[in-house]
This record gives sequence, C-alpha cells and structure tokens, in this order.
Amino acid sequence: MAKRTIQEHYNNFGYFKTYIGKEISADEMTTELFDGWITYMIEEMNYTPGTVNIRVRTMRAFLRYCYEDKAWIHEPIHKSFKPIRAPSLNYVFK
Repeated sequence: MAKRTIQEHYNNFGYFKTYIGKEISADEMTTELFDGWITYMIEEMNYTPGTVNIRVRTMRAFLRYCYEDKAWIHEPIHKSFKPIRAPSLNYVFK
C-alpha cells in the first residue's frame, strides 16, 4: 500500500478508538459495536455517506485481516456490516 493509504488506515482506526473510548478485547468486537459506530457517525456527527463508507471499508478490511490472517478474532464480523447506501441524487440539467 502507498504511504498515504497506510496513514489513512491508522487515522480511521483512531476515529473508531475515539468512539469506543477504551481498549477492548477481541471478544468485545461485535457487529453491534460497529452498527452503533455507524449510527453515531450518521446521526450524531452528521457525516456524509462518503465519509462513513470510507471508515467502514477501512474497518472491514482490518477486521477481515484480524479474522482470516491472524485469527485474533473468532467471528467474521466484517461480513455483518456493510457500507451505507448513499441517497441518490436526481439532477435536472437545463
């Protein structure tokens, strides 16, 4: 990966750590935790779907790595939450 991509992964993981506010164990990594984070970003932080989806994709990649490559987590929770749907925009061109 490019240096910038790696830095963005660290940044996005940091946003998640700020949301949870503490260190957690692998057993505490649940779908509900990530669903809550997504809801928080949308409803409380008022982030755009694009911003939310960048962060969701980054965390899904990290969780997939933790599950498939390292066996640090024992449930494939990366499969349980997905990027959100962005509202479709209908533009009228004149």
